Amino acid sequence: MSALPAFLEARRSIRAFLPGPVPRVDLDAFVTAACIAPAPHHSRPWRWVVLDTEPARRELAIAMGAHWRVDLERDGVGTARIDELVGASVERLSVAPAALLGCLTEDGLDRYPDDARRRAE
Repeated sequence: MSALPAFLEARRSIRAFLPGPVPRVDLDAFVTAACIAPAPHHSRPWRWVVLDTEPARRELAIAMGAHWRVDLERDGVGTARIDELVGASVERLSVAPAALLGCLTEDGLDRYPDDARRRAE
């Protein structure tokens, strides 16, 4: 018996999307479902951003690509390969029907005086 649940072993990367938008009601339902996840002391330390327009996704993709480009340059990756990787990434995110971004925040978390509990929080 595998130590990993079947859904993890069946995971795959998506490289193409069906045409057409995702209904906003579905996107909102996904965020609502994610907010049910356990959190320390029921703090819900996350904020969600829904990008359901191509210009918004492209703007994010270009900004992310600029940071990734710097990392790849520092790693010694050649310019042509960097252009290929970043270009494919920008295109993939831009043509996706939507993007949901979960962002962690420290707002509302308890503050503890000792290191052990601060690290756990």
